[in-house]
Amino acid sequence: MQAPFPDSPPTSAALTRLLRVARPHWLPNLVGLSCLAISTCAELMLPAVSGALLDVYNANANTTLAAAPATIDSELGRIVGLLSAMAIVKHTGEYFLRLAGERAVADVRARLFRCLIASPVTVVDETPSAALVSTLTSDVEAIHHSLTWHMPHLLR
Repeated sequence: MQAPFPDSPPTSAALTRLLRVARPHWLPNLVGLSCLAISTCAELMLPAVSGALLDVYNANANTTLAAAPATIDSELGRIVGLLSAMAIVKHTGEYFLRLAGERAVADVRARLFRCLIASPVTVVDETPSAALVSTLTSDVEAIHHSLTWHMPHLLR
């Protein structure tokens, strides 16, 4: 059953069906979720690292910057390293979640096509071709967007 409005929130039954479709691809999903969890932890560390840089800067406010370059450089290096790690891990996690979503959608399309081929000829004769094409494209496209775009953003 389709939601009455396209932007309405999904029901628990719809989420259960999406998870059932994504279940065979558990390994890329697990890797993607782990990467997003690591990225979130790194994002939570960012204020502490930035605060340490501000503490070093405030402690040396009365002196010239040439007097304490090693400490400031090391703190800036920590921030750059943390931001780089966050970007790499976040994009890796989203890649694996999208990879799992693409694989799940390919499985759904193959299953749907096999069911249409196995159905009696009368079904194809009685059903308008637009309805069949709509089933093969727009309905599967909704699953595709849910698994490859919305689910990674929701989990992040």
